[in-house]
Amino acid sequence: MSSLPMASLWPTVPDLGAGLHAIERCFLRMRRAPPDLLGALCRAFAHIGAVDIDGRLADPRLRPLYAAGLAVAAAVDREVARAAEAGRAELPYHNRHHFVEATLAMGWLCAIARERGAISLHQAVLGVVAMVGHDFRHDGSWDQTGALERLAADAVGAIAEAAGMGAEDCQTLRGIILATALPAVRANKARAERQPAGYRQSGLDTLHLMASEADVLTSLMPGLGCRLGHALAEEWSARPELPPLDPASFAGRVAFLRLHDYLSDAARQFGLLRLHDSQVNALRQLALQSGEEAEPEAGAALLDRLPPRQAARIFAAAMLRMTRERSGL
Repeated sequence: MSSLPMASLWPTVPDLGAGLHAIERCFLRMRRAPPDLLGALCRAFAHIGAVDIDGRLADPRLRPLYAAGLAVAAAVDREVARAAEAGRAELPYHNRHHFVEATLAMGWLCAIARERGAISLHQAVLGVVAMVGHDFRHDGSWDQTGALERLAADAVGAIAEAAGMGAEDCQTLRGIILATALPAVRANKARAERQPAGYRQSGLDTLHLMASEADVLTSLMPGLGCRLGHALAEEWSARPELPPLDPASFAGRVAFLRLHDYLSDAARQFGLLRLHDSQVNALRQLALQSGEEAEPEAGAALLDRLPPRQAARIFAAAMLRMTRERSGL
């Protein structure tokens, strides 16, 4: 296939300059409609400059990658349809809405990285295709070994190979998906942090780091992220293995924010670090106002002692104050 559906069929999402709050509002609207994974793939391809508004490829040499992306999106949709026929609903968190958001997020991050000269168009396309299927066949269990990511990587790699993608690209595709596993996320971030001042991120290391960020971009958002924490808690509650921290709690949110306190150059430029730090500082301020040590864990503990809705309102108000202070209002 040489072209994708025209822009009139793609989802309407903000551009890079609209800001993360506009993107969060857009994602909340999109979650009220059926997920459109193919549309997200098309829009992400446009973000990175790989297709024009008529769906024409920027470079015919990328055709096998496009074919792979289309095949992966179709496979995900088919899997969901088969599950529905068997009476199984999509998972509360690892569903196609998550796939859509991660795919769009990767498109935005790769667009920035391309502009900075950190990755090539070819690498950007591989990054987007990887996120389309990065949680393919996820069973909803709490598994931090990387086994679920290996399952997805193998399945997506096989689909891509059958669609005509070359062996080297299939290997890269698998590596990007594997980079979203928790052990790899920690290792990639630690390796990036050890680089000397002035080091310029580029290549596969950057692609892997951005994949782990695209995977959690919506979870890093204060409003939607808290909702997703509850969705993840619901998903995990159906399994016997329990995580050490409840993802619906503010203690769990702080642990999540601590994990992602180092972000790629592209994510920083995108505004993710400001959004991350605003939440950490809001929790610190809540602790300070209550006479506690000014640490986010202390603020989280205070909120977790309150009824969930009251805690959510207080956190939202604290975030609003942080936004106003940053804007000088």
